[in-house]
Amino acid sequence: MEDYESTYRTIFKEITQNNAEVHNCFLQEFSVEITEFSRHMTRALLNWRNLESEIMKEHEQGLNKS
Repeated sequence: MEDYESTYRTIFKEITQNNAEVHNCFLQEFSVEITEFSRHMTRALLNWRNLESEIMKEHEQGLNKS
């Protein structure tokens, strides 16, 4: 069994190294989840921008009233 440091180095290397084979395997394995995640993140980001815009409008209206 590997110790903590060697396991950590292996995992860190896989995450940070630019390896096309690993990248392609990841894309194949998680293609459905990647598509879902991208769609959900798009909705979340657009909703966040709309929320920010609405908050700014309300803030400006409050300043105009006072």
